[in-house]
Amino acid sequence: MKYLAFKVGQDRYALKLHKLKDVVPAVALKEIPKSPAWFSGLLHFQQSLVPVIDLCQLAMGKPAKANLGRRIALLPWSDDKLGEGNVLPAKAESGQAQKLLGIMAEMMTQMIDERELSKAPRDVPIRQSPWLGEIASYQNELVQLIEPEALMTDEVRALMSWNDK
Repeated sequence: MKYLAFKVGQDRYALKLHKLKDVVPAVALKEIPKSPAWFSGLLHFQQSLVPVIDLCQLAMGKPAKANLGRRIALLPWSDDKLGEGNVLPAKAESGQAQKLLGIMAEMMTQMIDERELSKAPRDVPIRQSPWLGEIASYQNELVQLIEPEALMTDEVRALMSWNDK
């Protein structure tokens, strides 16, 4: 299994590659007034509007730096399960566009093979950040693995439900 690595501040994080639909450049997003600071806005992707979370803002309180390494990972979701199952085509069988959530971060450019990671379980749950998974070592650097399903908080579900109406 492979992971997509990226940066949040000075720290390295990684997300299981098989949970992703696509990774796209961080283009201009449609801002939504009075939304939380970590909600970057809406991305127009394959004739759908995709809500985008800025993981840097969510984790560190600072927006992702606007540079060439800033990308948006697109994760499919259904029934409140983010990145679950196989990645579906852009259009579901019903003809409806597949629901996606975008996660923006910096330096989203490196792939890591799971065999190169030395994992250590996270012993202390972090209530404010349940999406933080195991910590692994890769080339003498710590890598925090992300559990994308835990990003589906009530607040994120509410922001995503606007498209269901």
